[in-house]
Amino acid sequence: MNWEAMGVIAEIVGAAGVIITLAYLAMQIKQNTNQLHGEAINTFNSSQIALIIDFRDDAELVSAFIKCADNWESGSPQEQARTHAHALAYVLSFETGYNLWRSGALEGRIYKRREDLITFVLSPPGMRTWWNSWSNVFDPDFVERISQKVDAYSGNPLEDIPFYRPEHWQ
Repeated sequence: MNWEAMGVIAEIVGAAGVIITLAYLAMQIKQNTNQLHGEAINTFNSSQIALIIDFRDDAELVSAFIKCADNWESGSPQEQARTHAHALAYVLSFETGYNLWRSGALEGRIYKRREDLITFVLSPPGMRTWWNSWSNVFDPDFVERISQKVDAYSGNPLEDIPFYRPEHWQ
């Protein structure tokens, strides 16, 4: 075998090595991307679950929220403050989900289905008042998207869902 043939063989082996390395890197990138997507879902879900648990375990917050959600002005300053803090945390959680979705880290099918929840929370008259006062602190694209959904929602969850009405709390 001459030097020229050995050079060709070395080039073939080198090219095969590059192809194998690229395939390995592609697999690693896909695996890392899947892990990042999983972490994004976990982050979004964890923040939502924590807020739901807080709401479930705090009867005063529930009462304040229902009162202020029906008519913002009917709440005492303390009730408004509790409702504001909860609503702010809730919307910030959704804004995080929105940003994860927009960046490609969270799948659209997951984020978009959850938008029905934030629409539901912001639709009662008092929460619309809150949203109109506080939406300017959020990302303008997020605000536009959520505002369109809230404006298109014609119901009132406080009237449509029995467990939001105190007469069903026996």
